[in-house]
Amino acid sequence: MSRAPAVVGWFFVIVALGLALGPNGALGQRIVAMKQSHDVKTSVRAQWNALTPQSSTIGEDVKPPALVVFSDYRCAYCRILADSISKHLAVSPSRTLALRSLFRPGDSASEYGARAFLCTDEIRARTLLHLRLLTDSNWIRRAFVDSVRREVAQASFASYHGCLFADSTNRRLSMDSAQAVALHVRATPAFAAKSFGVHQGIVDLTQLERWSNHEQ
Repeated sequence: MSRAPAVVGWFFVIVALGLALGPNGALGQRIVAMKQSHDVKTSVRAQWNALTPQSSTIGEDVKPPALVVFSDYRCAYCRILADSISKHLAVSPSRTLALRSLFRPGDSASEYGARAFLCTDEIRARTLLHLRLLTDSNWIRRAFVDSVRREVAQASFASYHGCLFADSTNRRLSMDSAQAVALHVRATPAFAAKSFGVHQGIVDLTQLERWSNHEQ
């Protein structure tokens, strides 16, 4: 009895497996995605202290944050998220989030919002500023710089304005961008945590609560 049909059958099985496991195959792409997810989670854990500096924390307390949020003040989805973040932080004074700014290249309003956030020292004032920048378009216009400065209780206009364009602020913004690239963050909003690595896209209050409870 000829073995040719069986050989041909196995040949097609091997070819099919090769195509599926190859870089363009469904299984191959799944394997690559799983490896990338694992690598990102490892990177988040390794960079956690750098991702969550006290100077970028919002909330009521100085407790280390359980979540990192990559945000942009001109991002429509980030604005939708503002209400959920506000309610999430209101649940407990000990709840905090770390904010990383990803402003849009060439968008001066988006960039100004990011700079204003970085130049606000006190955590409660920084929280107020973040939420106002997301919900009031006037706040990210450069013409409102002094009113913003007064609202966030910065005593000196000269020092606040100097901070906005200081080399140290430029370095912090560059670091935010570099961290986003390292974690494959392609759009805002995006979230990072030790348990899941990175999630990209908007989430509701229930998901924020679930993540926060899991991380604590």
